[in-house]
Amino acid sequence: MTITPKHIEALLATFDHHSNTLVISAADIARAEEKLNVRLPPDYVALISALNGVEFPLFELLRVVPPASTAFRHIDIVDANFFQWLNWKMPADLIALKAEGNGDYVCIRRSLQGLESTKVFLWQHNAIDEEEAVSLVADSIEEWLHAEIDEAVPR
Repeated sequence: MTITPKHIEALLATFDHHSNTLVISAADIARAEEKLNVRLPPDYVALISALNGVEFPLFELLRVVPPASTAFRHIDIVDANFFQWLNWKMPADLIALKAEGNGDYVCIRRSLQGLESTKVFLWQHNAIDEEEAVSLVADSIEEWLHAEIDEAVPR
């Protein structure tokens, strides 16, 4: 199931105030993908393109911010990943997509050929055992995004 404009509109309509002042371009996404050495899943790209700069309670995707922008208090997807890889020893095959707010990240896994799969994982930054640090969250990016939107949109 693909993320459609209807899903995005439903998410945006749930909050009276949001600040999507930053429009990201295909070049911004390509720049982030190049620095991360991965092609981001199309549904994730569609959602982040629509929501970049929007803050929702419990739903904060890492942003794709143009390099010239310093107006936001949150770091972007490239900086977040490099920080976690270098400082918290997040496995290099994980790409963080969403901060959980407690130091943990929702991630996808990549291989030398690009994305290993579209499975979604939770990386727990303070796990004692490296094997226990990564757990499966969803079998596909679409499944995960739909669950995130369903949780964020009040019924």
